[in-house]
Amino acid sequence: MSEYPSEYEFDVVLRDGEVAQFRPIRPDDGERMLGMFENMGPESRYFRFFRVKRELTPEELEYFTNVDYDDRMALIVSQDGVMVGVGRYDRAGDVHYDVASAFSSVLDRFSSTMRRPASPDSKIPT
Repeated sequence: MSEYPSEYEFDVVLRDGEVAQFRPIRPDDGERMLGMFENMGPESRYFRFFRVKRELTPEELEYFTNVDYDDRMALIVSQDGVMVGVGRYDRAGDVHYDVASAFSSVLDRFSSTMRRPASPDSKIPT
């Protein structure tokens, strides 16, 4: 495992002028990640996990928060100690070292993209 890359820690100014913190994820971020997940809407969870997802297991939390900062990396955005966004990549393996899966999630209220709210007859299960 590589050392924690503190050079990726910095503050960012959001569009509304508020300040948020940007940094690599740490193993002690499990509760913050769970809080973020629980505050994501059903549609956001569906688009992140490509299925209906109502909870994160302890094993998933451990996997998501314990990265090696090389083949597996995650960067979080937090505001006032609350995780509001996460972006990550997981390399595909030794055979395809230049291929990775990438994912990101942002709490709906912090998203700068405008999406239509799900209609009552939406095809996305809740």
